[in-house]
Amino acid sequence: MSDKKKVYVETTVVSDATALPTNNLALAGRQMTTREWWKMASEMFELFVSPAVRREAEKGDPEAAKRRMDALRDIVDIPFHPDVAMLAQKLVEANAVPAQFKEDAVHIAFAAVAGMDYLVSWNFKHITNAQMIPKIKKSARIMDMCVRKSARRKCYKRRCQMIYDETLEEMWRIKRALSTAHEAWDEYIADLLKYQEEERKRGVKFAEVIPVTHNCAFA
Repeated sequence: MSDKKKVYVETTVVSDATALPTNNLALAGRQMTTREWWKMASEMFELFVSPAVRREAEKGDPEAAKRRMDALRDIVDIPFHPDVAMLAQKLVEANAVPAQFKEDAVHIAFAAVAGMDYLVSWNFKHITNAQMIPKIKKSARIMDMCVRKSARRKCYKRRCQMIYDETLEEMWRIKRALSTAHEAWDEYIADLLKYQEEERKRGVKFAEVIPVTHNCAFA
């Protein structure tokens, strides 16, 4: 068993790591930070994504999507577990994540159910939102699960929220479209499972995950 910490990589990180260079100094700084982390991350951590990450990554601009999917080629997927749907629904019901962005609730749920040590994201709206984190943790406690640290690089949050960020805006559009394609949770999950089976046929590697079902310290 590896001694490395386990990290769930949300789509905004791989999107930034593979984005074309920008002339905006604030965004360029964030991109550089993300690329530097991406280069060393696989040596320092065990990296994981999920079918939800890959499904988002392959949408949008074809060239950008190809860069994202190429970057994710060797990363292992966390397989879907029923507890993912249960926790994601609780997060939406608790208003910890908006219903029109249930994709982000699913990212949090995948990371929690699989017992990840960190979830890395540039998603300030719903995942690294300091105001929502207490609600996220409360929902996880109800299910007797851990929500550990949601990590991001600091320094750029305020500036990036005040300016137009084409890379993140594309992600918001993709997330909203996937989240609202099916209003009912069972239909949404069925679509995600269908995509997971397509991944298996393409040879995507999946981890063997035992869901977290015990209390632990909340960061």
